[in-house]
Amino acid sequence: MMTEQLLKEKIQFFEQRYETLLSQVLRDLKSLEKFSDATQKDQLAQQIITNIEFALEELKPELKNFKTGLTQQKQQDSKLFFVPALPKHLILDTPAFDGIKSKLQVKGINPQNSPILIDAPGGTGKSLLAARLAHDAEVQKHFPDGIFWLGLGEAPHLFQHYTDIALALGKTTHGFIDLDTATEFMQDLFAARTCLFILDDVPDFGAILPINSLGANCRVLITCVNPNLYDFVRFKASQAIRFQLPALSVAQAGRLLLSSANCEDQPPAELDAIVQSCQQNPLALQLTASLAAMQKPIAWAHLLERLQDQDWEFPEGYDHHLMMTLHLYLESLGEQGECYLVLAVFADYTHIPLHSIRMLWQHMFNLPPAEIQKLIQQFAETGLLHLHPHPQGDYISLHAFQHAYIQDNSDLDKLHLHMISAYGRLAQQGWSSAPDDGYFYQNLGWHLLGAKRLAELKSLLLNFDWISKKLFCANLHLLISDYDLLENDTELLTVQQALYAAATVLMKAPEQLATELLDQLWEKDNRDIQAMLNQAKETVPAWEPPLPDK
Repeated sequence: MMTEQLLKEKIQFFEQRYETLLSQVLRDLKSLEKFSDATQKDQLAQQIITNIEFALEELKPELKNFKTGLTQQKQQDSKLFFVPALPKHLILDTPAFDGIKSKLQVKGINPQNSPILIDAPGGTGKSLLAARLAHDAEVQKHFPDGIFWLGLGEAPHLFQHYTDIALALGKTTHGFIDLDTATEFMQDLFAARTCLFILDDVPDFGAILPINSLGANCRVLITCVNPNLYDFVRFKASQAIRFQLPALSVAQAGRLLLSSANCEDQPPAELDAIVQSCQQNPLALQLTASLAAMQKPIAWAHLLERLQDQDWEFPEGYDHHLMMTLHLYLESLGEQGECYLVLAVFADYTHIPLHSIRMLWQHMFNLPPAEIQKLIQQFAETGLLHLHPHPQGDYISLHAFQHAYIQDNSDLDKLHLHMISAYGRLAQQGWSSAPDDGYFYQNLGWHLLGAKRLAELKSLLLNFDWISKKLFCANLHLLISDYDLLENDTELLTVQQALYAAATVLMKAPEQLATELLDQLWEKDNRDIQAMLNQAKETVPAWEPPLPDK
């Protein structure tokens, strides 16, 4: 946490560096007047430019650390970690808000035995309700050490969530080798803290159990679409509390649709039929209202006809009315809808960095930054995504049904190629020369696999420069997991086993990577592995093979 004194010192540091740089540039520019020869002037001018560029490059790491510190300070002050911002549109009032809030504030209970579940079909406002509770000042006061938002989804990335939480609390870690050691680390971190963990879009009980045991004073709030999850939770936590969000009445749904479409004074004859086609689902109604608002005048009868079209086939396991309203809305957006479909390429739909979205949209659609920001905000206000603050850069999350739809309607092979091409522009000297943006090193292997560039993926996993960079920029768990992307490859399995064997050392001292790989693999008679070890030896030139045992 950045103290006020440290903040003043940082500002003073940048002011001094700025004044020094400016004074030097002015002196250098004045010295140009001494030269009459044009060639000498050009050479000095080029040297001045080089000096400025060098000075700015020196400042970049300091500025980045300063920005990160300010972001962490802001989060520490608010005690909200990764909680999505509340949209500007009207959030429907529900009696569940006060009921859940009162249960969260009850004292004298065993937190680990009383998680709270909110279960309801997709699009009914569970996540918005949980976000409202997190932003409530009285709820925040009850959890003085912070409220943490973990979007789980169908394939929970608990390791990444744990790493994010540790970094947000100022703890450095190069990752965890397995879930048990990760959970132990988190239990120590939260042993004396009073926090609230909001687990959004929980798929099954297995994703809840590790987090529900993190701290004796920590509560867990769960949102899910599975009505059977409560029975599993109650088996382990007998005092678990359940809230089921009631469906809107036809009249309530009609008022929501008309207010969202800004036409309360002109209710159409088809109003009841439209809200029933949306099954009174708030998100489906909001998308329908947005679709209607695009038309002048609104063709309600045609809209109803399209909503009732049963010929469309959507991914199984999701409500047809939600998929249909999403389909119609994205179709009406044209190229903007294509931008949304592109989100299908990202590795984790619960955590898509905004900077990666901007880069990909600029690469594919040549969109200017202002238009990208406007489009992201439009998608957020329409309920197509949630915006989350993060110390290393804000990100978005999607609902499971939204992700299923865009995956079903996207050419993923081509999208992976676009992603690789976009990042390739930032890695002119090879993949390990790319900047660390919090996404690239974590997921390049997955994108190469998706693009079917298997030979390149294998070469990457046998490149020491890449292995070292990924260990430092991502974490040990993600590095080891990459070797599972290509099955039944003897060479990759050999390297993976060496990393497993060195895990205890590397978790504490990642700088020992080269020595550990050399110690374990130097006797392997394989050309590719030996080439990797030659790269490793360049970083530890004093290394010698261990003496044979007598």
